[in-house]
This record gives sequence, structure tokens and C-alpha cells, in this order.
Amino acid sequence: MDFFASLNARNTRTKTEVEQKTSLATMDDMLVQNRNSISQDKWFGYDGNIGMDFTNEHWNLGVKYAFTKTPYLKDITEGNVQVLKNDEAFYDLSMKNMIDQDTFVQNLSVYAIYELTQHAKITTDWYFSKSDNDTEQQIEENNPASAIKKSSANSTYSNKMLVGKVEMQHSFHQGEIKYGVEYSHTRYVTDYENQNNSSLTPSASSQRKESTVAAYTSFTYKSNVISPSAGVRYEYCKVDYGSNEYDDSWSESNWFPFVSLQKALGRVNLSLSYTNKIRRPVYYSLRNNIIYNSPFEYSTGNAGLKSTISHSISALLSYRNFSGSVSYEIQKNPIFSMIRQYGNNEAVITRPENVNTYKHLVATGSWFGTIGFWKPYASVSLEKPFLKIDQQKYNKLQAIFQLYNTFSTHNGYNFDVNATFYSGGNQNIKERDANGMLQLGVYKNFLGDNLYIGIYYNDFFKTEKDKYTIGLGNVWQHKSSYDFNNGVYLTAIYKFNSANSRYRGNRVGLSERTRLAM
Repeated sequence: MDFFASLNARNTRTKTEVEQKTSLATMDDMLVQNRNSISQDKWFGYDGNIGMDFTNEHWNLGVKYAFTKTPYLKDITEGNVQVLKNDEAFYDLSMKNMIDQDTFVQNLSVYAIYELTQHAKITTDWYFSKSDNDTEQQIEENNPASAIKKSSANSTYSNKMLVGKVEMQHSFHQGEIKYGVEYSHTRYVTDYENQNNSSLTPSASSQRKESTVAAYTSFTYKSNVISPSAGVRYEYCKVDYGSNEYDDSWSESNWFPFVSLQKALGRVNLSLSYTNKIRRPVYYSLRNNIIYNSPFEYSTGNAGLKSTISHSISALLSYRNFSGSVSYEIQKNPIFSMIRQYGNNEAVITRPENVNTYKHLVATGSWFGTIGFWKPYASVSLEKPFLKIDQQKYNKLQAIFQLYNTFSTHNGYNFDVNATFYSGGNQNIKERDANGMLQLGVYKNFLGDNLYIGIYYNDFFKTEKDKYTIGLGNVWQHKSSYDFNNGVYLTAIYKFNSANSRYRGNRVGLSERTRLAM
């Protein structure tokens, strides 16, 4: 029997600088917003877990409780907003947006593995999660022509989730068969209250319940000639939605097959696969409240988002230290963040929307080696999108180059010189500019490898700036942002007990759990 526990604390400061130009062409006017801002995040949090597992001849049992608490998270954004209407000043103001958050996430996982025979076992894995997020927003607007305008809003996001599965596994000779059932239920509640009763950002609330039942089976066979694997998964999902505006319920069911083939020819390994998957929208993007960013700019969610169905084909070849792959994916109902005119208002709003079809071709190649005390790694990726929205194409190729280098000394010191470069191109509806980053580092293990100390300098030339342009119909936006992550970082890790945990649970419902991210 093993007992384990951990506790971590975090105290973080971040800074982001944003320059943004947004143009809106209405029937009669041309409006242009120039917005410059600096955001500073300060947050403190801690997380931990405690649990145990038990193992004997036939059983492997375990339970784990984990939590993440962020009692203090403050985001302060200050900047200037200038709007021109037909090249004449429309309004000019300074803004201060203050956000305070308090977040608490808890989860409990339980698993059991029973070996029926030497070649058969049954596994059950369950995961329960509960999280709460309370956010307060205060905005101050200072217009030289009028008094300071203050507004505030409170929002809460809470969810409960239960996922579990039962799986049988049979192995024979060189093959393996798996089959099982999986269940998930999530309740996501939002409540947004505008303290100033604005007509453009009204108070709103919603509740969404999703229940999914799935059954699956898979077969794998390994041989010296060819190794095939195949399987199929069936899912039925029921949704109940209610808000201050309307109530609705619906369901969907889908089959998701997959197949792959692997072949070894000496030192050459080949593989070919086809996969059919579903990606349901994250819950935060399904919210129904409207958030005020400036008199010209708003953001919201979309409760009517559909799930994305993807079909992908991939091929992989590896030989010694070289590897290369090609993949082609077709997405039906992909979800992108769109910016459009806000009704008939002289303002824009950003919200997630489904588009019909998105196709994506990716080719990668990589090499690694050891040359004396030098361990290099190099890779290149080519990404070609195929997307058309409102008669506008977003098909520009993007190339990504990476060169990682580790130099090791005889006394255990390691020096890293890592570089990444993006050529620019289309990433869904965004047309990104070229950028890159150089990272330097030195690290070493001490005290029998129990103590790790590393010093890194990120973004040495301060070139990792995120710049992109979005053009949708009568709205265009160019944005440049930089997270001030350049500088020296010190990392120190000490292992009090270096023994590996035998805990084998917490593997269920990963796709559903990722939907809870904000």
C-alpha cells in the first residue's frame, strides 16, 4: 500500500502590451478605433493532492483527492481608446479595466483494476470534479469632455462533472481486444449581473446539462509482417439548456471509427492511420452574457455552437534519427472566434461561430543526434490551411523552424541554445506575421539528482510578438501583443522522495475535462 501527497504554491506576475486597430464600415460611415493598453496580472495560488493505492496479486486499487485554489487574481488593464468617424475625432478617452477573480477547483478520482486471468483484466475508473469562479469587473472611463464614468459587473461560473468507464481487456498471442462503456455528466452554470443596467450588456444567466453515454471496442495485432489496429466508438449525447432568454433540449448520436497499419522494414518504420473524432465546444464559449471592453468593442459566447466532427488521415516514416509525417484533416462545423458589427450599433463584437468546412494539411520532418558533447534537434513544419468564409479565402502557407541545442560538460552542467521561427501565414481566419524566439539556459542536478537548479533567459532578442490581421466582411482588425516573458528565470526543484508513484487512475474523460478551461 502506498500513500502520497503534494503541495505547491505559486506567485506570478505577468505584463502584456497590446496595440490594436479595428475598422468598421457601415452603410454611411467609416469608424476606426485605435487602442493601446498595458495589462498587468498578479495572482497567487496553491494546489495539492493526497491519495493512496493498493496492489496485490489480482487487485490494483486507488483513490486521489486534488485541489487548486486561486484566492487572489487581479488583472489591471490601462490604456487609451481613440475612435475616428470619417477621419474626424468621434471620441477619445482613457480606460482602466480591473478584474478580480477567486477560483476553487476540486476533484476526486477512484480506480480499480482486477486481473481475471493472466490474459484478461477489468478496469473501472471514475472522476468527479467541482469548480467555482467568482469574477468582479470594474471599469473607469475618463473623457476630457465629461466626468469620469464608472461601471461594474459581477459574474460566476460553476460546474460539476462526473465521468466514469468500465473496460474489459483480453490479450492473446500477439493481439489484444478492448471493449467498454463510458459515461459523463456535466452541469455548467453561469450568472452575469451588470450593476449599471446597460442596455448593451444586460444581466444574463444560463444553465447547461450534458450527459453522454459511449460504447467502444478496439483490436490490435502485432506481427513481424504488418501490425493492424482498428476500432469503433458510439456516442449518444443529450443536452438540456436553460437561460433567462429561452429553454431548449436536443440530442445527437455518432459513430467514430479508426484504423491504422504499421510496418517495419529493417530500420525503417511506416504507419498509416485514419481517425474520426468529435470536439465539443468548451463550456466558457457557450455563455450567453455580453462583456463590455470599450464603447466600440464587446465580446460574448454562443449557446448555439455545434460540435466539430473531424476526419484525419496521417502517414509517418522514421529511419534512425530521422522522422517525417504528413497529415490531412477535414473539419465539419469548426469553431472560430469571429469579429463582426454589433447589430446596428457603431461597435464590433467578438464571439465564437461555426463555419461549414475547414481543411488542414501538415507536413513535418525532424532529426536528432549526438555529436560529442553536442546534442542537436532540428525540425521543420509546413502548415497549409484551406478555408473560405464569405467569399474570402484564408489559405496562406505557414512554416515553423526549430533548432534545439544542448551542450553537456564532463562535470554535469548542461547549456541550452534553443531557437524557434514562424514564417507567418494563415491560422484559421487570422493572418499572422513572422516572429521568432531565442532561449538560453544552463542547468545541473545536485545531491544525487534530488536537487535540480536551472537558469533560463527567455526571448533573448524580445522578438516573440504576436501580430495578426483579421478581415471579415465590413470589419478589419490588426492586433499586436507582447507578453513580457523575456528575462531571467530561476527554477529549483528538490525531490524529497524520488520513488515513482504506482497510481494508475485519473485517465478517464480527458476530452470532457478540457472543455472546462476558461
